[in-house]
Amino acid sequence: MFEKIDEIKAELELKTRQLQACNWRIRTIMTKSRHGIVIVDMSKTVRFANPAAAAIFDCNADELTGTRFDHPLEPDKSAELQIKARDGRTVIVEMWAVETEWDADQAWFVSLRDITESKQAEEALRESEERFRATFNQAAVGIGHVTPDGRWLRINQKYCDIVGYTEEELKALTVRDITHPDDMETSMKHFQLLLEGKLGNYSLEKRYIRKDGSTVWVNLTASVVSDADGNPRFAVGVVEDITPRKRAEEALRFSEARYRALFRDNPIMIVTLDADLTMLSVNPTCASQLGYTTDELEGQPVLRLFHEDDRPAVTEQLRMCLQNPNQVYRWQFRKTRKDGRLVWVEEIAQAVYDLNGLLNVLVVCQDITERKRAEEEIEILNSNLAARASELESANSELEAFNYAVSHDLRRPLTNINSYCQVIRELCGGNLDESCRGYIEQIYAGTLSMNQLIDALLNFSLMARKELHRELVDLSGIARAAAAELAQAAPERRVTFRIAEGIMSSGDSNLLQVVLENLLGNAWKYTSVREEAIIEFGVAEIGGKPACFVRDNGPGFGMADADKLFIAFQRLPGAEEFTGHGIGLATVERIIRRHGGKVWAEGEPGKGATFYFTLPTE
Repeated sequence: MFEKIDEIKAELELKTRQLQACNWRIRTIMTKSRHGIVIVDMSKTVRFANPAAAAIFDCNADELTGTRFDHPLEPDKSAELQIKARDGRTVIVEMWAVETEWDADQAWFVSLRDITESKQAEEALRESEERFRATFNQAAVGIGHVTPDGRWLRINQKYCDIVGYTEEELKALTVRDITHPDDMETSMKHFQLLLEGKLGNYSLEKRYIRKDGSTVWVNLTASVVSDADGNPRFAVGVVEDITPRKRAEEALRFSEARYRALFRDNPIMIVTLDADLTMLSVNPTCASQLGYTTDELEGQPVLRLFHEDDRPAVTEQLRMCLQNPNQVYRWQFRKTRKDGRLVWVEEIAQAVYDLNGLLNVLVVCQDITERKRAEEEIEILNSNLAARASELESANSELEAFNYAVSHDLRRPLTNINSYCQVIRELCGGNLDESCRGYIEQIYAGTLSMNQLIDALLNFSLMARKELHRELVDLSGIARAAAAELAQAAPERRVTFRIAEGIMSSGDSNLLQVVLENLLGNAWKYTSVREEAIIEFGVAEIGGKPACFVRDNGPGFGMADADKLFIAFQRLPGAEEFTGHGIGLATVERIIRRHGGKVWAEGEPGKGATFYFTLPTE
C-alpha cells in the first residue's frame, strides 16, 4: 500500500514539475512576445504584464502589475484603444481578450498590439490618395489612365470637358474612337512604342473628335505605369487644350501669307529700311517702277534712289521718323530711275519695332509724276484765270461806266424829246393837223419805249452782279401776288390762274420774284389772243427731282426754236404782234443759273407752252 502511495507521490511530483516547466515556458513566451500581454483578474486588476505591454503604457512591468485595467473587455472581440502614454504620446492599440485561468483563478488574457505606425501609414496613405484625387479631379489639364488595349480606366473632369463626353461615355470608348483619322497612325505608333518600353514617355500634338463632331487640338504627354514584373499596367495621358493657340498660329500664318501677298502683289511701291537706312526688302512693284530688280536694291542704301538735291532732306526726314516710332510721316521727293529719268513720289513712312526689338522703317510710296505735271498745268491755268479775272474785272468796270453813260447820257436827250413833245402838244396842238399830231404822239410813245428798254438793259446787267441772299421763299405766295397784279392791270380779260399751294424753295426772294413775274407776265402776254386764258403754276417731278413750271394755253412755239427763247433780244417768228424787248426770259435764265438751277421750255404751235425751272434744295 505504501508502495502505491509512493508511486502516486512520485507521479504527482513529476506532474508538478512538468506543470511548473510548462508555466515557465508560457511565462517565457509571454515575456518575450513582441505583442503586449497582460493578465487581468475579474476585478480588473493587472496580475501580469510583459515588457511589450509595459512599453505601450510607457512604464516597466512591475509598475503596471497591480494597477487597474479600466478598458472594457469582451471575449473574442477585437477593439481599438487610444492610450495616453506618460510622455504625452497617444498610442493606438489593437486589443483582443479571452477568458482564461491564472494561478487557478479566473482571469482575462489580453493581447495588445501597437498599431500606431500602421494607423499613421494608413492616414498618410489616405491623405496621399485624397491629394491625388484632388490633383486628378481639379487639375487644369485633362488626365486619363488608359489600359494597354486603349480603354480608359479613369478620367478627370477636365479631360471630359475637352472632348465633350461624360466619364461613363468615355469609358465605353477607346482612344481610337475619338482620335482624328489624320492623326491615327502617328498616335497609335507612339502608344505602341510606349507599351513596348521603347519610349519612356512622349509628347505630341494631335486632334480629338469631340462628341459634337467638332475638332479639338491637344498637346498629349504620355507615360506608362508597370507592375512588379515590368509589364505595363496602364498609361497616363495628360492633355492640354491648345485649340486657341492653334487657331492663333493659323491666323498668324494666314496674316503672314496675306502680308507677303500684299507686299509682293501690291501695285503700290513698298520698302522696309533698317536704322542705317539700308533697304531690307523691296516689293516687285517698287523695283519694276524704278527699273531695277529686287536683288539689285535689297541691301543697298536707300539714298541712292533719290535725286542728289533731295538727299539731305530725305535723310533728315527718315532720322526724325526713327526718333519718333509709330508716328506717321508724309513727304514728296524726286527719285532717279535706273535709266536716269526722274520720278516724283509721295511717301508715307512709319518706324516700327521688329520681332527682335530693332527699329525698322516701313515706307509706302506712290508715283505722283503725272499729278505733279497736272499741278504745274493747273498752276499755269490758275495764273491764266487770274489774268482773265483781272480782264473781266476791268470789263465790268467798263460795263459799269457804260451803264452810267446809258443811264445818264442817253436818258437826258430822251427826256428833252419827251418834254418838247408835251410842250408842242399843249401849245400848238390846236394849230396842227391830224397827221402832225399823230407824228407827235408816235415820237412821244417812242421816247417812253426807249426809256423802258434802257431800264430793261440796266436791270439785265445788274442781274449778273447782284449778291444772292438765300432764304426760304414762298413761291406760291409770290405767284399769287404777281397774278393779282396782272389781273388788276387788265380786269376786262378772262384769265383763270391755277396756282398750287405750299411750293417753297431756298433762294433770293427778290430775284425769284423777278423770275415769276417774268414767266407769269410772259404767259399773260401770249394768252391775250385767247378768249378764255388759263395760266398754271405748279411743281412736277422731272427725272426724279422736283421742277417748278408755268404753263399757258397761248399760241405755243416749235421746239426747233426753243434754244432761242433765253437769248437776249431774240424773238421767235410771229412774236412781233406782242409787246416786249426780248430780255425777260434771258433775265430768268441768268437768275436761275446764278442759283445753281436750270431752266428750259416745252411747247407746240397752237397748244401752249410750259416753262420749267429747278432750284437746288438746301
